[in-house]
Amino acid sequence: MFLSELTDKIILSGKTPKGVCLGVGVSLKNFSVKYLLCASSPTSTVPDFAISVAAIEHIDENVRISKLRPLIPKNCARIFLGKPVYAFDGIYLGKVVDL
Repeated sequence: MFLSELTDKIILSGKTPKGVCLGVGVSLKNFSVKYLLCASSPTSTVPDFAISVAAIEHIDENVRISKLRPLIPKNCARIFLGKPVYAFDGIYLGKVVDL
C-alpha cells in the first residue's frame, strides 16, 4: 500500500471516528512503518496523536483499529506527502509524492 492511499483516511474505533491519517512514522532502525500519525480534526495539517500499526484491524475506505491507545513515537522518521526534499548538499529535489 502506498502512503497516498492511506493519507486522509478516517480512523475508526468501533463505529466512532477518532481522527484522520496524515502520515506515517518509520522506524530508524529497520525502516518499517511503525505508526500512523493522525489528527483529531479532518481540517488539521499537524498530527496530534499517533497509533501503532499493530492496532490496525482492517483498511478499506477507512482505517479500522482494534483499540485506541495513542502513542508518542520514538526514534522514527515522520513522513508526510507534499513536503520538500533536499539532497545532503542542500539542493532542492522536489516534493514527497508517495512512499
